[in-house]
Amino acid sequence: STAYLLSEKLREGLFFHYPFDDEQIDRITDSSAGDRHGKGRDLKWDARGYFGGCMEFRSGTKRHISVPADDLVMASGFSVAAYILISPTHTGKYMTSLISDSETSGFGLNVYRDRRITFEVYCGGKYRRAFTPTPCEMDTWYLVTGVYDGEHVSIFVNGIKVRSIPGKYAPVDSIFPIFIGANPEPDGRRKFLFR
Repeated sequence: STAYLLSEKLREGLFFHYPFDDEQIDRITDSSAGDRHGKGRDLKWDARGYFGGCMEFRSGTKRHISVPADDLVMASGFSVAAYILISPTHTGKYMTSLISDSETSGFGLNVYRDRRITFEVYCGGKYRRAFTPTPCEMDTWYLVTGVYDGEHVSIFVNGIKVRSIPGKYAPVDSIFPIFIGANPEPDGRRKFLFR
């Protein structure tokens, strides 16, 4: 029902926050002080979110949100979180991106085909991935949070740390926008649409 990114280097705190509380399908209003409004494509809003409304991303569509992120600096740590619900129609062949700014840089919060969620940060020349140990149940809301603190890549589910791996390397800041519901190609176009 909500998606946000917190960059600890920014004095304002939240890099962006989208509560999805009302039916916005073209311009997604950022409720943080960052004023980073998202651009929606073919979005479908649903009133049955965890808190208020939510956006629905499905296979066979091009639904996603693009967020400008050219001023995102990740070196000092950051966290990314979203309430998610995986429907029984989840058909990801490899992975589907919830929130992503990755293509040999940046980060991703993704669902893999076995319904495990991963938070990954590109640092030290490769992705450091923290997977949830068990698959998510269908039709169940989860608060999923990825945290990079400068030394570890960690994933939390409903406020409980379920996995943490070493990642004491400076992450590579991405030049791409952040996508919600998609992942960037090497040229910045979106791929891996949420399913």
